Amino acid sequence: MIKVRRGKSEDVPAMVELGEVFWEETPYREMDYSGEAAAQAALFLLENGIVQVAQDDEDLVGFILLAVGPIPFTTAGLAASELAFYVAPEKRGDGVGQRLLKQAENVARQQGVRRINMVHLGGEMGDAPTQAYEAQGYREGEVLYTKEL
Repeated sequence: MIKVRRGKSEDVPAMVELGEVFWEETPYREMDYSGEAAAQAALFLLENGIVQVAQDDEDLVGFILLAVGPIPFTTAGLAASELAFYVAPEKRGDGVGQRLLKQAENVARQQGVRRINMVHLGGEMGDAPTQAYEAQGYREGEVLYTKEL
């Protein structure tokens, strides 16, 4: 049975390992993956953001990492922005992603977050992330443009 829970520092090695699999499914895969950088980011977000993991027995099968900060130009509260959201391919379609997202929303709400921004990198996953986000009540709010320097 898959358990969704807050991430812990002990999860970082497994997050780094799963992160490398995630990396290969992103447009960023042309860049070298750094386990050290991934570990530093995970540790930072454990202290300063929101980290939720999905665990199947002893194996980590998914995670969501959200950065949290003030909404610029207002005192209306905090915003959270997704930095990484991944579910292992063999666990997709089982509701693991929905559970991770719902749990992250609950934690965000408890921390005073008013808005969550999710990202869709496109590519191999097609429209599946867009459909999943919309099914959970998300709507397109901004479009991200990326330029390689």
